[in-house]
Amino acid sequence: MFLVTTGLRQSDALSPVQFNIALESVTRIVISQAMDIEIKDNQHLTSVVYADDIVLLDERDNDLKNTADILLKDRKRLA
Repeated sequence: MFLVTTGLRQSDALSPVQFNIALESVTRIVISQAMDIEIKDNQHLTSVVYADDIVLLDERDNDLKNTADILLKDRKRLA
């Protein structure tokens, strides 16, 4: 761990890299705990993440809610 004393501006070239590093752990937790949908030949998809957008996917409403709860719980832990 380290103390952050300055931030990056949105137009800074390092902003996307920093965001991806921060989002990586959240995405791994969602993928490991969430249900998913089968897309092709036993390949499964739980979420699609691009820049600051996250799309959660599931075949059942209740499972999708559980996936969202996992994401929100982890977001609070990282904040």
